[in-house]
Amino acid sequence: MNSLSHMLRHLLCVLVLWACGTNAQTWVEFARTSTAAAFLDQSTVQPDPSRVIGYFAWWRSDLAAQATVDGKPYSQHLSQYRVDCLTRGLQSQRRYYFSSSGAQVGSDGPSGEALPMPDSLGEVFVNTVCARAGR
Repeated sequence: MNSLSHMLRHLLCVLVLWACGTNAQTWVEFARTSTAAAFLDQSTVQPDPSRVIGYFAWWRSDLAAQATVDGKPYSQHLSQYRVDCLTRGLQSQRRYYFSSSGAQVGSDGPSGEALPMPDSLGEVFVNTVCARAGR
């Protein structure tokens, strides 16, 4: 039953990601480098009830060249992050990897909280989410 519950939760997340991806009006480009374009889904910036000044938000990266996860090529990844606007910390909640055809080829679970490096995409993402939230 636990495995079934996990599978259903995973399927629900994929469906939510698909629905978010179909509404291009909510995705706003917040950075572009030679290797990727990075987007914030504005509609997903939601308060985190466990933090004083924390928010959940989705980040999408469209890669200029394919990368690999578990030996499978991907050209896009979608990640949900918890952003702490007080400490400027960032914590990955989940990440999904997609091939150029749109098929999901991998996923990751939560990671520990970290402070993004100065002048990095992570720092730009934190600043964008906190500005969007009015923090």
